[in-house]
Amino acid sequence: MRAYKVLREGRSIFTGLRWPLPDGDRPGGWVHASGSLALCTNGIHAATGDQLPHWLGGEIWEIELGGEILELDAALIASRARLLRRLDAWNEELRREFAGRCLDRARELAGSYPAGAGLVDKVAHTIWWGGAAPAGYFTAMLAGERACGRHAGPDYDAAFASERAIQAQWLRERLPLRG
Repeated sequence: MRAYKVLREGRSIFTGLRWPLPDGDRPGGWVHASGSLALCTNGIHAATGDQLPHWLGGEIWEIELGGEILELDAALIASRARLLRRLDAWNEELRREFAGRCLDRARELAGSYPAGAGLVDKVAHTIWWGGAAPAGYFTAMLAGERACGRHAGPDYDAAFASERAIQAQWLRERLPLRG
């Protein structure tokens, strides 16, 4: 199964594992996880194109998952995986463009929801350091709060998910994502 892995300088952001990198057209070596797979505790975590806005970071890699694979709302978790190619289009310029797009969207949402001004400020703050993931998160949070006036409930969840889908579509239009 093909998916996406976010790394920083070839390393896992959470575990620090240095991934075996692809060599030309040859994929990187397989990385294995043992034990029961579980979100945030065990296994190789990756994302679909729809899940990618949750995990944005410095590098996005296309990854091949194998063995046991759990498909959860938040992530894919596999018992083994290998890197196939880096998405070079995901660079500093595109990260800043994504964060800027989130700021524009947050301002638009807050125009009819003045209580969202604090979240607009949070999105703006992330731009100076290229924080694409938090910019997307705070914007989706604002969409959810605007829908129902609070940070919980089915209306919040639906608006949050809808905003994340808009972000995923934006990424699909600019990155060579498969599937």
